[in-house]
Amino acid sequence: MWPQISSPVYRDRLASRAGIKIVPSATGVTTVEVAEQVLAMKRPLFVDPYNSNIAKSFPIYPYGILFRILPHGERPPPIEDVFALNRAMFEGFDLGIRSRAPMTSTRPSSTSCTRASGP
Repeated sequence: MWPQISSPVYRDRLASRAGIKIVPSATGVTTVEVAEQVLAMKRPLFVDPYNSNIAKSFPIYPYGILFRILPHGERPPPIEDVFALNRAMFEGFDLGIRSRAPMTSTRPSSTSCTRASGP
């Protein structure tokens, strides 16, 4: 999204479709400003680890491979609930990985050294 922010056409489309109004200033538009708008509209907001400036500015908790951003003043759920939510989410994934028989080592369980006898 960010490379397109400089385009007035893109900003107009974002405002009409999502209700997010971006007004560029001399310092530019920050992701935190956009996050505040999204949260003010009571929409859920998720970010990846590359959006650390948002994650540092709001309460967060892990949500799958992303982070759920919460409005200022809202507390993340208890860690037990976060674990249960993520466990349930990941259990629903079918990664197509089938377990194989455990690998066995060809190395002997103990190593012995034999000294060659000399002449």
